[in-house]
Amino acid sequence: MKIKKLIMLAFATTVTISAIHAQDGENLFNSKGCNACHTVGGGKLVGPDLAGVLDRRPEEEIIRYVKNPADFGVTLMLPQNVTDIEVKAILDYIVSKSPSVGDAAEEVVEIEEVIVAMDDVKAGELLFEGTTRFENGGASCITCHNVDYEQMMQGGLLAADLTQVYSRSGGMAGIKGVLTLLPFPAMKSSYEKKPLTEQEVTQLQAFLKHTDENLIYQHHGEKKTLFLYFGIAGLITILTLIFFLWFDKKKRGVKDDIYNRQIKSI
Repeated sequence: MKIKKLIMLAFATTVTISAIHAQDGENLFNSKGCNACHTVGGGKLVGPDLAGVLDRRPEEEIIRYVKNPADFGVTLMLPQNVTDIEVKAILDYIVSKSPSVGDAAEEVVEIEEVIVAMDDVKAGELLFEGTTRFENGGASCITCHNVDYEQMMQGGLLAADLTQVYSRSGGMAGIKGVLTLLPFPAMKSSYEKKPLTEQEVTQLQAFLKHTDENLIYQHHGEKKTLFLYFGIAGLITILTLIFFLWFDKKKRGVKDDIYNRQIKSI
């Protein structure tokens, strides 16, 4: 009888601990920014729907994947600063929210067909390159990111190239998730206290969709070649000026030495 009670108590304790773990996992899922790119049962966002992920991958592999996605050939996702215990708590939450195998519907991934206004595309372009400042004072996108768009100068290389972010992130919803939930540390530090307005998000979505869909028409190779030529020409000009300044100084120095010796001999 006592053994039976102990077994029941142990089972109840395990269930309670799992429930608490799952609750912690939900908090971590949101605070660590997982919800910016993933849903649990809500379909694909930037990344895949995580419902039933433990049915598809072993726990140890998921932990390694989260900590270093590049080992699995994934470049869009950055390494996450989480412990093994935190990942397990998040997985407990995902399991608690995942539908049973029998109830799970087959996932159909489609990028929604959205027609954007060209006025929004142009407004998004001006916001991206910094010609129009963000209302709350956030840094312009071009500071860290580049897009292959012939009307725009070469952007920064500190973060991912966004030319095809529309198709990579699963459409408008994926872009909106990143712009509003700020899953990446650099974005969070730049925009957490200076968030984009809803209109600015819409305009950037329109511009990035347009850029992605019109990549084939962009003469981005010519633009980069032009920048290269200007850079080489500028370097040659600077080196030439340095050489002439050095040569002139040296020549005057020799003349001064001769003159001083002549003065002393008089």
